[in-house]
Amino acid sequence: MINLRHCLVAMASAGTALAAASYATLEVRNAGVPAGQLKNISGIEIYHSYPPNSNTSDKAIIHLTDIFGLPLLQNKLLADSIASNGYLVLVPDLFAGDPVGVEEQEAGLNLTEWRALHPQSAIEAVINSTIQYARSELGIEKLGGVGYCFGGKYVGRWLKGDNSGLDVGFVAHPSNLLEAEIQAIAGPLSIAAGTLDASFNATAKSKAESILNANNVTFQTNLYSQAPHDDEESGSDSGSPAPVIARRGKFDDEEEDDVLDSWDAAEDSEVEREKAKKAAEAKAKADAEAKANHKSKAQRIEEHRQAALRRRQMEEDYESEEETEQERRQRLRQAEQDGSRAQAEELFGELSVGKSKTAKAVTVSDDNDPTNSVDLSAMSLFNPDTKTQFTKLRETLTPLLANNAKKGQYSLFLQEFCKGIARDLPSDQIKKIASGLTTLSNEKMKEEKAAEKGGKKTKAAKTKTSLNATRDVGRSADVSAYDNDDFGDDDFM
Repeated sequence: MINLRHCLVAMASAGTALAAASYATLEVRNAGVPAGQLKNISGIEIYHSYPPNSNTSDKAIIHLTDIFGLPLLQNKLLADSIASNGYLVLVPDLFAGDPVGVEEQEAGLNLTEWRALHPQSAIEAVINSTIQYARSELGIEKLGGVGYCFGGKYVGRWLKGDNSGLDVGFVAHPSNLLEAEIQAIAGPLSIAAGTLDASFNATAKSKAESILNANNVTFQTNLYSQAPHDDEESGSDSGSPAPVIARRGKFDDEEEDDVLDSWDAAEDSEVEREKAKKAAEAKAKADAEAKANHKSKAQRIEEHRQAALRRRQMEEDYESEEETEQERRQRLRQAEQDGSRAQAEELFGELSVGKSKTAKAVTVSDDNDPTNSVDLSAMSLFNPDTKTQFTKLRETLTPLLANNAKKGQYSLFLQEFCKGIARDLPSDQIKKIASGLTTLSNEKMKEEKAAEKGGKKTKAAKTKTSLNATRDVGRSADVSAYDNDDFGDDDFM
């Protein structure tokens, strides 16, 4: 992590008198036991790493971490490494005990939701309190700031060119750093960027240089070949740093030769720059091809459905001479039941048809955008406790389902649906429900008989019509409502 040496050189070159140690002795540890102490200062956890043989100093550095925060061992060891060169290093907990775990990120944590829990105003409040603590309580006279990834965005906000914030700063692969924020920088700044860093690449570095130069701000930059963003964030030790392929500095009192000797920097190389450009283009092309070939969940589900529909059509079209009419009806009935079960699962997600009670019922709310989904289980309507709440649930669902009563698959769907939602009830309660349905059936029979008295159709004619209708429904099941859902591939295996 040669970036730290750049930070220290930048501090000395800026004339801030922060650096008194020899940079040649700087050693960054990536393993071991942290040497500092964690203290709670006005409700903020701050890691303190002291210079050798001392617990005080008049010069300090505030280390603003990446999203992994204080729990990441390397963040504390990095602070210890800086402190070993004669600085007091303060590492505040920017996330109030809620940093991102490495395992969480690897598991696909939604960083957008996580960032919403840690707004910019909250982060700035922590940093401001830490600066005031360093200035007022610890008596720090010269204060620098280093920021990595997430923390890199915030260093420049306190480089105001006066004594109210930071005297000098260093950032490596900053995330979400805006041009307006660079425009506001007035104090000396050193920047490290990587050619493969999507957050802050060579183009962003050049733009920052132009802004800082136009504003007559003291700055220095380094660009590292083949350096991506995620390697820095992981905190892993990846061996020697990539060679520097571009550097630029603007310090009033530094000699160019001295900087080169201190950093072992390589000369600008057009060959290296061209290699980096080709590698970036190849990676972008590969990513684009992978994205184009990747099928969405909705597409995979639709393919499953189309294949199943073709199989059913082939079965229905194939009429064996040995198949009796009764066997044919049984086969068609089974196909209808399968379709009804799928319809119930689509309507209520994993909440029904024998699924786990704890499973989420996620349904797509926009057919044109399968990613726009709603978690029904998170809605209070679907988590009733009182009689009034259950009544409201019934009054909401009944008309929605009853609107489908005239569709051919509705009765079979309702049979499977009732079985699914009543499966976990005791037998005596299921009997009560069945008794209620029997009563309803008797009432409907009376109504139908009363209505039939004035009818002209005979019973035989009605039976024939009913059989023909059933046969037609079996041949052309309504699958228009099955366009999108939130099932995984395993649901079709």
